[in-house]
Amino acid sequence: MLILTPSTTLPSVSAPMISPPPIGAATKPTSGAPVTSTSDPAVAPQPSTSFISPSGLPPAASAPLVVPIPASLEDVRRGVALEQGHDGWTSPLPVTTFTAGELAMLGGLVGQNVAQELLLPASERGVSPPNLGDIQVRMHVERETATLLQCFGADDFAIRVLGTLKHLHVLLGQVSQLQTGASSFDSLVEAARLTAKVGKLTALIDKQRSNFQAEIQGLQAQIARSIAQPRPDPSDSDVNQLMDDIQRLTRKLDSFGTTRSDAVAQHEHLENELQSSKRLVEDLQAKVAADPGMLLESHKHAQ
Repeated sequence: MLILTPSTTLPSVSAPMISPPPIGAATKPTSGAPVTSTSDPAVAPQPSTSFISPSGLPPAASAPLVVPIPASLEDVRRGVALEQGHDGWTSPLPVTTFTAGELAMLGGLVGQNVAQELLLPASERGVSPPNLGDIQVRMHVERETATLLQCFGADDFAIRVLGTLKHLHVLLGQVSQLQTGASSFDSLVEAARLTAKVGKLTALIDKQRSNFQAEIQGLQAQIARSIAQPRPDPSDSDVNQLMDDIQRLTRKLDSFGTTRSDAVAQHEHLENELQSSKRLVEDLQAKVAADPGMLLESHKHAQ
């Protein structure tokens, strides 16, 4: 990333009350500075713009990346926190960077690889800053920068550039939230499927429970009839067999009752998840329908 600072042919910015000269304005060299003839075609057409040396950039591994911008009177009026730099007071501005996932998401939205078309730090793109000690490289950089400044204006240029990156980053976060909300629709479908399955299982358990109850009632009636009929006393083995049958069926009935209770509890849990997913989907749909400008403004206030 290239950083604008006062030119060495201009008075050093030694206090926050001095602003960098506008692009294209004539500059007057200080006492002792070399005077260049305006007839020199290699120098006269160039705007009064210069850059600090690459050694002034933060290390590539530093996080977050911050660039020092020469302070201006507007910075002082805004109450911006200033720091003492090599050539005077500077306003440190954080640089918004993008993760590989965010770049992939943005590329998917626009349908192409955007990594080479975004303002990304040179260290993250795997390139070295330009050698500004080379006069040809320096002149090329100044010409390209001057074209941008003539198009977008020199007032708070760095703030507007970095602000564009910051707001793009915020919008990507909002898109990510909306995509997460879209996945909730899949969860909603799955919850509905599980609810239907639990309903079928509950109906099957109720049917089996009714069958076992009918069977137990039939056995009890059979026992009652057997007791009422005058006949020789039954053997102990017959009575024990009937009691075993009754106990076995009673245990099965209790087991199915427990299974049914578990199924009902699972059904209630899935109903709660279904309602939660519906509320999440409604909230996300409301955000999508809202004014994107108002959504961005509320996010900025939350920060």
